[in-house]
Amino acid sequence: MTREKYNALSLFQMLVLFIFVIVSVMLMLIGSKIYQNTVHSMESNLILRTTAGYLSNREREYGSRADIRDGMLVFELPIENEPYIYRIYEHERMLVESLLPRGYDFEKGDGERIVAIDSFVVREMNEGIEVRFSYAGNEVSRLIEREADGKS
Repeated sequence: MTREKYNALSLFQMLVLFIFVIVSVMLMLIGSKIYQNTVHSMESNLILRTTAGYLSNREREYGSRADIRDGMLVFELPIENEPYIYRIYEHERMLVESLLPRGYDFEKGDGERIVAIDSFVVREMNEGIEVRFSYAGNEVSRLIEREADGKS
């Protein structure tokens, strides 16, 4: 083989190897972006399902005592013959719950943080109390239905 043919063959092999490396890196970058999107979507779905499950459990337990006060979902509960107020609300992009005896001072920062959310809105409707919450652009709405006497 002559020297020019050897150089041309060597250059061609290097070019093929270079193209292979570039395509491999591009495929890895595309794959990592797809993986990130999948993880983000799964996290968003998990948070929405956790919040919906949490609210469903509270609705089943205390739904007949549901009320709205100052933008919070509120349940009045008798615990050991003492009146307690159970609040569910959004504070600093967190879903928060608070259980205090009636008459105790309440600050919105007090309470147990449950899960990160973007918004939490409760509003009165004819059929009951509508609860809307969202995370990462996805929104879920629940209705706590009223009983025949007009109370929830």
